[in-house]
Amino acid sequence: MTATGDATVHSTSSVERTVAAVWRIESAKIVATLTRMVGDFGLAEDLAQDALVDALSQWPAEGVPRNPAAWLTSVAKRKAIDGWRRQERYRDRIVRAKRTLSAAKVPFELPPREEYPERLSAILGVLYLIFNEGHAATSGSDWMRPELSIEAIRLARVLIGLLPQERDAHNLLALMELTAARFPARVDAQGEPVNLADQDRSQWDRGRLLRGRAELAAADAIGGGRTAYGLRAAIAECHAVAASIDNTDWDRIVVLYEALGRIAPSPVVELNRAAAVAMATGPASALRIIDRIVASGALKGYHLLSATRGEMLMRLGRKEEARSEFATAAKFAGNDRERAFLEAKASQ
Repeated sequence: MTATGDATVHSTSSVERTVAAVWRIESAKIVATLTRMVGDFGLAEDLAQDALVDALSQWPAEGVPRNPAAWLTSVAKRKAIDGWRRQERYRDRIVRAKRTLSAAKVPFELPPREEYPERLSAILGVLYLIFNEGHAATSGSDWMRPELSIEAIRLARVLIGLLPQERDAHNLLALMELTAARFPARVDAQGEPVNLADQDRSQWDRGRLLRGRAELAAADAIGGGRTAYGLRAAIAECHAVAASIDNTDWDRIVVLYEALGRIAPSPVVELNRAAAVAMATGPASALRIIDRIVASGALKGYHLLSATRGEMLMRLGRKEEARSEFATAAKFAGNDRERAFLEAKASQ
């Protein structure tokens, strides 16, 4: 144990004991303070729990503060304020949309039943787009916008309540829950991206993993075979049940991507298959797949194509080529955090 300024540095196990002791002694006071601030006991408990997660990740490196309870309360308050700001931005998105619809005099009426399948497909597609924007923001200073993904999940649950026998609604919800389960480990304390291989899987949301697997089972029980959303959910499930990156069933993931490519072919699916092939059989075979995508010109200007090719080249020891690909990927990336992440890889 060493002192650093106003804090004391402890081992991880010591920090865990300290956090447990602080929570046991001070939790009622912390939650009461937060409840007075936010006016919601449940939200106050969630904020306090989130602050505890931050403490467990930051205190081993930065040191235990002199007043741990005050630190936890302050961090939780900042999270509340950040949440309000996100909600305000979201409400401004909703208000503008309503004004646009009103100005355009868009009518609201139930479509004929024969149009349900086509309409449902469009709704699921929009929900998936919203979720993906939260999963990896296309622009801005935050790499993720989880509030969008959580809203997409909420709307999918509403949809299932209305149409409980629509298997693809269950498939999409399974995919989103299983993917969102990894959110707590996808960024570090500073909001920087964390690769799947480096994520602390103990931080994954076990509740979401269980709910996602239950939704996938519900979709399978309805019958009809796996759809594109179902195959994507099955891939996410492979990641969810693996204890580590090395213990992941990459051969099964490759097969699932091959099946997905047959029913919903796209160069992005092929790129994702290449990444799985790299883990299953090595980067050389994956690079051949990626080079075919490059030659086709289908994903020209897509930053993840260059980023994935850079990863393969780096693993093959072709460092200068990898550096060039990472630099190209950074140039095409629209998100500030992701751009900085790729620039850092190019400079390493």
